[in-house]
Amino acid sequence: MSASDWIQLLLLAVAVAAAFIAKNAITANRHTVKQQRTIELMLDNPESSKFESAFKLLRSCSSTEQFATKANKDTTEAGDIRKILNYYENLAIGIEHDIYDARIIFDTKKSTIRSVWTVCYPFVLKMRHEYANEDLYIHFEKMVALFATFDKSSNNNHLD
Repeated sequence: MSASDWIQLLLLAVAVAAAFIAKNAITANRHTVKQQRTIELMLDNPESSKFESAFKLLRSCSSTEQFATKANKDTTEAGDIRKILNYYENLAIGIEHDIYDARIIFDTKKSTIRSVWTVCYPFVLKMRHEYANEDLYIHFEKMVALFATFDKSSNNNHLD
């Protein structure tokens, strides 16, 4: 091999190494940004004043199903329930699209998310039936199922 061939080979090796380093840096940066977005989202949580009446309703309501009928769709109660469900549906979509960190959300909000789903599940079932749409709040439901697997996994990052 000539000196020119060695130089070209060396330049190729340097380019491959640079690409590998850049890829790792981009991956690490994406992970950091995702965690940062998730923490910011958790700090602007749904328990804030804009959801106050909705959470009050969920705490006091014996059944949400009654508000899922077409006759009740325009009531304040139905609107409050949908507001909470839409928030968590959007959160779940963010997790599915790798925008938010599921583990951080699980660690910070698992009890609230489970409680909201448990109370709202009859509402969701009735809405799916009333509107013949089995996809209503399906992402929220998937998120709850995902969190159930986190409970069973031994992959804990807790400071025990």
